[in-house]
Amino acid sequence: MRKSLLLTIICSVAILAAVEPPTNHTNMNTTCYTEVSDYEAIRHTIGLYLEGCAQGKSSIMKPAFHDGATMYWTENGELKGGPIRILFDVIDSAPGAGDQAAVISSVVIEKDIAQARVETDKQGGPRYSDMFNLIKTKDGWKIISKIYHSHR
Repeated sequence: MRKSLLLTIICSVAILAAVEPPTNHTNMNTTCYTEVSDYEAIRHTIGLYLEGCAQGKSSIMKPAFHDGATMYWTENGELKGGPIRILFDVIDSAPGAGDQAAVISSVVIEKDIAQARVETDKQGGPRYSDMFNLIKTKDGWKIISKIYHSHR
């Protein structure tokens, strides 16, 4: 019984020591203040994308994207995508979405990087979930990648 109790105490101390955070790390619960202007600027960037979709004109949305931006999605379980030019070509070859309803459902900002999620419904058409990664450049917030899911 004593051996069992001693073993339990030794194991408990070993477990506590293993999960105790190292003392040389900074506090991980620090808060970083994000300017309201950053949220507004991201909303503007995403708005350019949505307006380009609505009007069927990539020229409206191009300023929202970094030159090296990419777009990816899956189709029947197969990964598709590549340079953002793919999106521009699709937008320019189809009529605008017109009466779409869209909402920016979330924005997360950490200093000069951000993620935004957009839900879009086109009356009588598919619903899309888009997720964008953005980076703050000297020219403002730019989309560097877009992934999406079509709810067909």
